[in-house]
Amino acid sequence: MSFEFFDHTADLGIRVRAAAPSELFADAAYGLTAALCANPDAIGAITSVEVQIHSETVEDLLYDWLDEILFRFDAEHFLLAQCESLHLTGDFASAADTEPANCVSTTTYSLTAILRGERFDASKHQIDREVKAITYHQLTVSGQVDQWIAKYVVDL
Repeated sequence: MSFEFFDHTADLGIRVRAAAPSELFADAAYGLTAALCANPDAIGAITSVEVQIHSETVEDLLYDWLDEILFRFDAEHFLLAQCESLHLTGDFASAADTEPANCVSTTTYSLTAILRGERFDASKHQIDREVKAITYHQLTVSGQVDQWIAKYVVDL
């Protein structure tokens, strides 16, 4: 997992680096989990949830993916331990070659994955921060063949 937090006024920024887009999306999800839970290593891979997301741009796909994970936590108290079978479709090579604001194309992007984790248990998990929402503020996805970077900010 390669992510780091950065300060952002009253919010929290997360920067992710990975060798491939699928790793980038998985690590972005792990970064969100680490923002929510002070001890993410304590989360067991007990239950599974299948997720399918379709979006117009790479940035929208990242936003929708993270929003789905936060929704699962808010609605079902589901904490993510692992992303399995994460599969992305879309023209990621083309998206990497353009500025984020210009990543609109005729291609749609999709993500399918199996989320493994467990319900929040106060005797086992320590909530670190209350994440209210994923934001589009400073949300970027960029990359080349073997180096991808994503950045996003969550509202606390």
